[in-house]
Amino acid sequence: MVGQLGDKLDAHLKRATSNGFAGAVLVVKDGQVILSKGYGMANRERKIPVTLDTVFDIGSLVKQFTAAAILTLEMKGKLPVTDSIGKYFKNVPPDKATMTIHHLLTQTAGFDAAIGGDYEVISRDEYIKRALNTKLLSAPGEKYKYSNVGYSLLGAIVEMRSGQDYEQYVYNNLLKPAGMSLTGYRIPKWNPDAIAHNYVGNTDWGT
Repeated sequence: MVGQLGDKLDAHLKRATSNGFAGAVLVVKDGQVILSKGYGMANRERKIPVTLDTVFDIGSLVKQFTAAAILTLEMKGKLPVTDSIGKYFKNVPPDKATMTIHHLLTQTAGFDAAIGGDYEVISRDEYIKRALNTKLLSAPGEKYKYSNVGYSLLGAIVEMRSGQDYEQYVYNNLLKPAGMSLTGYRIPKWNPDAIAHNYVGNTDWGT
């Protein structure tokens, strides 16, 4: 902590932990770090505190990495985002015949929010089959609707066009060049004690 502002922020965040706040905080002002510290518990049951090295689940922010992976493939000449999804998936039904990669990227494909639960194990081929057979909420390009489905299909396209596992492609082409060696799913091989648990109220949703 540096200076009066750092002290005030630290005191505020310490109070917030009594209401369940947990997180790692970095505050920079005019190029100077005034606060860099962990607060609360990463694992309440085992009383493991949050530190600056705690690993957090970034949730749907992974969509930004998926979009960037698609754009690197376009830069490499592997695909144009104007391609229809029928170029990558077999047996695309008529209601999705005009759907493009761009529609998936911009959340205008017409899909509902999700297929299955966040932790349901579904193979890539089975997921594609379910997505293609699901009823659209609107025609491709007609409306914006936030959806995990389109981005899961984009992840499949990344694998198909790159010939690599999704995480490996993202690591090789985005994370490693950016020096982000501690971002990913399995590649970083974290110590389980370093991974923060997700809590909703007093319910532990695990990692």
